[in-house]
Amino acid sequence: MNSYEKFHLKEVINASGKMTILGVSKVSEAVLAAQRFGGEHFFE
Repeated sequence: MNSYEKFHLKEVINASGKMTILGVSKVSEAVLAAQRFGGEHFFE
């Protein structure tokens, strides 16, 4: 089950650019990698 199914969300196609009333811009691969690293490691 993915997040769309779990939270009963409707997927939309954003044809208005990166920043719209639907939300902020998509994150880059570097940001995703940093989030992934932070979620997989313990640090203080």
